[in-house]
Amino acid sequence: MSFSSLAFEQRECLYTDFSTSVKRFIDPLGVFENKLQVDKQKCEITVHLEKFKFIKKKWLIDVCRTPVHIKSGVKVVDVLKRESECSNPKENEYCENYHEIMALIQDEGLIFAQGQKGNLHSDHGKFYCAFQLFETYLKEGMVLDETPKEVIKKEPPPMVTEHERVDQEETDIKAEESVEKEENTEAPFPGEIESTHQF
Repeated sequence: MSFSSLAFEQRECLYTDFSTSVKRFIDPLGVFENKLQVDKQKCEITVHLEKFKFIKKKWLIDVCRTPVHIKSGVKVVDVLKRESECSNPKENEYCENYHEIMALIQDEGLIFAQGQKGNLHSDHGKFYCAFQLFETYLKEGMVLDETPKEVIKKEPPPMVTEHERVDQEETDIKAEESVEKEENTEAPFPGEIESTHQF
């Protein structure tokens, strides 16, 4: 995953859950407003748009799921699969929705959200994180990995001297002999009563 100008850690963006939104009035009288909301839960990113109180749109993008696709719709959901790089917004429905999502994130989120893009705890940083993930998944067609990569440091085996090795071998031999001796000792049959009387 390539983040050329990302200030926070590359995978911090992918593994951080958040919800952010931005509102602004879009008419001179201040009656109608534009609201853009982004909710991120692990790999799933949901984009909600509410405009003029009547226009409502919703997109769900799972950046860890193949094939690369967009789920579009509020009630009835359409699945739009990526066929090729979207150089033309009118190429197909996928490209049309991709360009609309990216335009909203840039023109509403990145321009009007408060904070710095390098701070993932700020609204601007959250929109910028979503923007980068969409660029990687939707534009480049790269499916991301939801499994955290942990570096496991293996400790080297302890150094053992020749004397310690011989002592350990003798201890192991004695333990094996003791186990064999216990196994060869016959226990009375379960439920059998041993009698001391002679008839």
